[in-house]
Amino acid sequence: MYDDEAAREADRHARRGEWDEAKVHCELAITSAEKRRESEPDELTHVKSLAELQYFYAEILNSLKLLPEAIDAARASRDLYRALLGIDPVHVADRVRDAESRLSLLELAAQDATVPEADRVEVARARAAEKPGAERDLDLARQIARHALSRVGSDPVPVPLLMEAVSIYRRLRPLGEDDLDLFGRIAQHAAEALMRQEAYAEAVECATDAGHAFGALAVRRPERYDRLWYEARELAARGRAVLEGGSE
Repeated sequence: MYDDEAAREADRHARRGEWDEAKVHCELAITSAEKRRESEPDELTHVKSLAELQYFYAEILNSLKLLPEAIDAARASRDLYRALLGIDPVHVADRVRDAESRLSLLELAAQDATVPEADRVEVARARAAEKPGAERDLDLARQIARHALSRVGSDPVPVPLLMEAVSIYRRLRPLGEDDLDLFGRIAQHAAEALMRQEAYAEAVECATDAGHAFGALAVRRPERYDRLWYEARELAARGRAVLEGGSE
């Protein structure tokens, strides 16, 4: 995944949830990448490496609850990838989308500090109505998803609200990595709620969406998403079995 030993070490620590250690090694890797870029400014592989490291660094900083620093790293990653877009659009477009997704979600988390938790969905809905567009619609889906997932097991969110988020995400695909994660989780949550209501056809559709999302994410992070991918496929299979004449 990374061509630098410090970056590989950071990745090993991150996979174990050792974020402080990951931060130290990622900073060393970023310093090395910056030096390589300075010495060979026309070498695009150095720019790509630095963009990927800043993207990873944003995840590390966010896990350490260093939100302003995480936003700066995500913005640096987005800007580096955007600089490469005109040169290598085929291979860079997906990474631009990932970086934009990460930055937008981090900026949304920063905005949340000024909005009471109970009001965040409605504030996002009002903003989307005031100025319609994909990014504000995404913010609404993000807020619904985060609101619903924070209440799993305690105060369930109504299924129509879950399906609103799922529908927005479906409409705005393809999604960047962090939004794909949220889409998979909210689609899985909706599928489970629909199964309890015996709405099996809709449950299968949502579980299938979750399976596709987690399957794509598992390519990059199997240790994080393989189990979720399996669970989504198993839930979809259960729903299909009922529809084909079986029982729950």
